[in-house]
Amino acid sequence: MIISYPFLPARGADASDDDYEKSILDLEMLNAGVYPSSREREWHGGIHILAPTTIEPVRAIADGTLVAYRLNNELTKERPDDATGRIDNSFVLIRHETETDSISGDSGTENPVKVVFYSLYMHLMNTDEMRTRGIDRHQVHKAIADSSQSVKLGNGAKIYRKDIIGFPGESYSTGGVIHFEIFATNDGLNGFFVNSQNASEIGTKGTWGDSYFIVKAGSAVVASHPAGNTIGGHGCPAGQSGNVTASKNLFVRIAFRNGTKYTTTWMDGEQDKPPTLLTADEGVADADYEYAMYEIATALYPSCPSAGYELLRFGKVLGADGDKLTASEKHNWQLVTFADGLKGYIDLSDSNVVSQVLSDADFPHWIGWQKGIGGLFADSGQCDMHDLLDVLKVSHDGENSDASRQQLADYFRDPEHRHVRDWSQKLVVRYPNEWDKANNARCTKLKEKDGLAPGRDGPFFGNDDEYDKHMQFVQSLQWWSDAGLGDSNVWHFHPFAFIRHFRRCGWLSEDELAYMMPAHIALTQSGPLRTPVGPALSAEQARSRLSPRKNALNRTLRKYSLNATSQRLGLFFAQTVIETDRWKTFREYGQGASNPNIPMAQYYAAFYGRGAMQLTWADAYEKYGQFRRFSDATGAYSDPRITHASTHYWSDPTTRDAQGHITGVIGIPKRWAPRFDPDIVASDVMNACDSAGFFWAWKHHSGARNINRVADRQFSASVIDRINKLVNGGGFGYFERVAYSYYTRHILSDWIYTTNMLTVDTAKPPIRVQVDLSRPT
Repeated sequence: MIISYPFLPARGADASDDDYEKSILDLEMLNAGVYPSSREREWHGGIHILAPTTIEPVRAIADGTLVAYRLNNELTKERPDDATGRIDNSFVLIRHETETDSISGDSGTENPVKVVFYSLYMHLMNTDEMRTRGIDRHQVHKAIADSSQSVKLGNGAKIYRKDIIGFPGESYSTGGVIHFEIFATNDGLNGFFVNSQNASEIGTKGTWGDSYFIVKAGSAVVASHPAGNTIGGHGCPAGQSGNVTASKNLFVRIAFRNGTKYTTTWMDGEQDKPPTLLTADEGVADADYEYAMYEIATALYPSCPSAGYELLRFGKVLGADGDKLTASEKHNWQLVTFADGLKGYIDLSDSNVVSQVLSDADFPHWIGWQKGIGGLFADSGQCDMHDLLDVLKVSHDGENSDASRQQLADYFRDPEHRHVRDWSQKLVVRYPNEWDKANNARCTKLKEKDGLAPGRDGPFFGNDDEYDKHMQFVQSLQWWSDAGLGDSNVWHFHPFAFIRHFRRCGWLSEDELAYMMPAHIALTQSGPLRTPVGPALSAEQARSRLSPRKNALNRTLRKYSLNATSQRLGLFFAQTVIETDRWKTFREYGQGASNPNIPMAQYYAAFYGRGAMQLTWADAYEKYGQFRRFSDATGAYSDPRITHASTHYWSDPTTRDAQGHITGVIGIPKRWAPRFDPDIVASDVMNACDSAGFFWAWKHHSGARNINRVADRQFSASVIDRINKLVNGGGFGYFERVAYSYYTRHILSDWIYTTNMLTVDTAKPPIRVQVDLSRPT
């Protein structure tokens, strides 16, 4: 799932992803249309966002199809002479369908976890104002083409993430504003949402993102890691022994960010209070832990480091290697804060200690996720503020009339209730959409005595004519019945919370994978400017190559955290495109036959490149076999060059002169048998993909392992150059790898390029590369 925000302003070259995201989240107008209750404690299904500039483009948050839109010529006014009641009445509604995981079913079937939702962008700038501001209408998606006061159906037009769908307009005379919503139908929500308070639902919608553990009250804590103070070269600091509070569970989150592990702990609260945070929000940092997980897993789980790697990563083994661990290796000791100021080691794999292991796919309830909150909103759309505060676990005086009139926004600004905003953002509320005329009966409160609250008459009390005029204005904004969407009683999310949550997923749907390869996949091979050449790749071709490998590839990306950031994923995928010849093969062409153009082929021979990252040499195969604990071969090998008596070079056996020419052979070959058949790295799609993730984590460079150490640096030509060399030695397909790195950055990241054809520098001047950002069609 690839998703971003509706505004993607320019960012500084050295701005971190976290800082950039925070700058966008700060655009929410907390003094206006907050979620789910706004002015006068009325239902509000979205949020109002103040754009960074009034001509900042509004962009689609994900790939989807255009459902409906309205593009007006001018502002709509509640009263012609009212200078403050003006509003932009243009909108765009997009339907999105993607995936977050695939669940293995009976008889080997695969069942994708579908995520179907809608994004709504209202108060978009009218065409007259766009002309006044000098905005070229051609910047807006071509499917949103005509000007009309009526709703237009989208006819399924394709919208891509980051496409411009409009510009921020005016809302009650505040310029540069949009109303933004995300909602799902009942069937759509049931396809991906988990009620984590129901133990039977946990894990039913897959695993992704951070890992969470419910540690039972009274569990024992030890002062040091049972394996010692250093594991695989990584230090394990001493803690304190003790016990978790006898009456309260702990909630533990383990997250990995740019090489560092963060462990956050909450202690269960009283029934009417939220859990108590025992650490900083981001948790206790353990630098370098993620980068070192290959070494840690190899040291702790010698029977099968692959299974141990998953245990450390997810708190459970998701792949097929779980039964390879011995009973004594089924442990996951982690340093956890178990009381105020006290840390110790807890085995997070012990069922006597941990009652549930979750992930972000389970929407953990102790950080606020909950749905179906019943009668918070009356038929009139009025919010019972006391009930809402109860849901948000905020102490309040239920008899205080002033408190009864407070707005949720007041609590957002109150430092004593810092968690209220976070928890309100995680409410998933089912309520009739406010843009459906069929729900306007709730507006009658506006003309009733005590219509807003006891002692507070509606603004149209005693004035039916003004009420009728107001309702005509309201109906002019509404569009639901014209879009043919059926029942408007849908599930609403706080849109920023929805986006932040799903940005941790990283699972790619079939369509998203198909667009990971550019339309033009070849470059000229000489000259100072390398340009795209040859026929374009079609979407059908891309899909046919990647679809059979979708689940295996996604599971690899998830296991090795290659999808933790868009930059990691883009740089990794750019390499695999070349290594597999645009995802056409898992075997090196020539299969190690003697070739004067590849002088090393005669030495690696049967241990030629296989898999999505083309493992080469017997040493790499041996290390991967040890990592996965493959069984020894019992019969003949697939490649006749390998027999139970044959010998092979483990790595490059040659000596070279200053020009790199081979001058001699000093390596000593060794017998491979009875080790596994190396062809299983190519013949089994899961092994082919997993071996690429293994290589990325195993690769030794600059005195350490893991190519993510390079991929997490600031994007640059030198980073691409370094990764090219680590994967392939830096020669074959060098400039294509550069081009693909920029292309995948365009597809995956929040960076905006204003043209479909870039010319970029490389780390081999004066050669430059022209990058075509066009998707396959």
